[in-house]
Amino acid sequence: MAIERKALISDNVVVNVILIDTDIDYTPPNGETMIDAADAGPGDQWDGSKFIKDQTNQGPYPAHLDE
Repeated sequence: MAIERKALISDNVVVNVILIDTDIDYTPPNGETMIDAADAGPGDQWDGSKFIKDQTNQGPYPAHLDE
């Protein structure tokens, strides 16, 4: 058993990141594509070859708390 981190992509946007057992035959929902996630997170863009980070999702707390 091997576990891999996969990104589910819809309209070139990461809609979810999952951990999946490579021994399981999994088909993503209609309209979604599954690729290796690397460091992708929900909301990131996929340009066909690399992920572009979502600049609006930078942490678990509001940005004003960094000040």
